[in-house]
Amino acid sequence: MHPSPSKKRFSFRWWFFFAGIVALLTLVYPLDGFFTMVGLLFWAGIFGLPVLVFQALVQIFNKSGWSTRSLFGLLTPLIAWACLAWSTWVEPYQLQVNELTLEVPHLNREVRLLHISDIQSDHIDGYEEEVFRQIQALQADLLIHTGDLVQVPGGDKDRKELKALAALFVPIQPPLGKFHVPGDTDPGTPIEDFDQWSGVTTLKNGEAVIEKEGVRLAVLGLSLASSRQGYRSGIAEWLERQPKGSLTVVAGHAPDYAITAADLPADLLLAGHTHGGQVRLPFIGPLLTLSKVPKDWARGYTQLANTHLHVSAGIGAEHEPWLPAIRFNCPPEITLIHLVPKS
Repeated sequence: MHPSPSKKRFSFRWWFFFAGIVALLTLVYPLDGFFTMVGLLFWAGIFGLPVLVFQALVQIFNKSGWSTRSLFGLLTPLIAWACLAWSTWVEPYQLQVNELTLEVPHLNREVRLLHISDIQSDHIDGYEEEVFRQIQALQADLLIHTGDLVQVPGGDKDRKELKALAALFVPIQPPLGKFHVPGDTDPGTPIEDFDQWSGVTTLKNGEAVIEKEGVRLAVLGLSLASSRQGYRSGIAEWLERQPKGSLTVVAGHAPDYAITAADLPADLLLAGHTHGGQVRLPFIGPLLTLSKVPKDWARGYTQLANTHLHVSAGIGAEHEPWLPAIRFNCPPEITLIHLVPKS
């Protein structure tokens, strides 16, 4: 005996249709790497999941009726689609302004250091303009950007977006300076021109020393390779050269260098690169950091053996072919670090 149409059980055959969309996209478009594949999966979900929702509704109202099985078949793709939509059209633009207070020696007054990272925009528009309005409103004493300015194809477009970003830096005039270290997307960009347009100083295994308003600040900026491979001996030698009473800050794009520098007596280590993982699942944390540091170090503040580490989740997001800005449970951020005299 065959079941009547009204009692027909919910079918999951459309899930196979969704999987087929993913397979087709991966075949027709040449993958340029992991992030391109993620982008393809994202768009397959955006266009494929509504088909599953529609199919579930048809089954519920015309065939199977309401049941635990049919409700699961409806809510699962609906919630998945809502998460995808939130992660690309809402959260990547929900900038968080965080504050952190650290006691450090060698200071006789507070220094307000603004740590930003990974602007990594493919097009400078209203979002970046709003970010810089908030940066200017914070009136920091010192600004440090830990790499990845823009991420667009090379040539004229790259130069155009870099110049637009540089214009946003111009009104920002911290009394102790504004600095940048090279990131993964920066080697192909005209950094010398960017420095001239923006007033920012890019440090590549180089230092800047500022003595102003009773503060002697020494900043060591690492090259991209040094931040990835470690630069312990160079940092140690640099620290030994600094006169007693200097505020010492080391900045690198990738946080990996902090693994070997954790016991060195720098006042503060800064890094970016991880984007905080971009996608962080409850109870699991970041799915991917592209770094050797422990996941607990990949976003925010970490107390190390003899120093402090701050890793920024960044302002922007990864951009590759087919990949939109994606963030989930990991909003973009800028962090104002209050460096205060040690009591």
